[in-house]
Amino acid sequence: MVKKTNIDLTKTDELILEYLKKVKAPKTTYEIAKALEISWATVNVHCIKLSLHGLIKTKTVVSKTGAKKILWWVE
Repeated sequence: MVKKTNIDLTKTDELILEYLKKVKAPKTTYEIAKALEISWATVNVHCIKLSLHGLIKTKTVVSKTGAKKILWWVE
């Protein structure tokens, strides 16, 4: 079970946190969504929430073609 912080974590928040802890590597929003069988938009909203509360880290990577990927991970 995920340790509760000063925010209320939903089941989706907990699923994302547990997944990122398990894989121990940065994952894109798409990779998380595919692995957890949740929509990309839902994962994105929850990852932003978790990041704003300091529970996960984020980084935007831009390829040479200009495509952006957002990576999420737990330290």
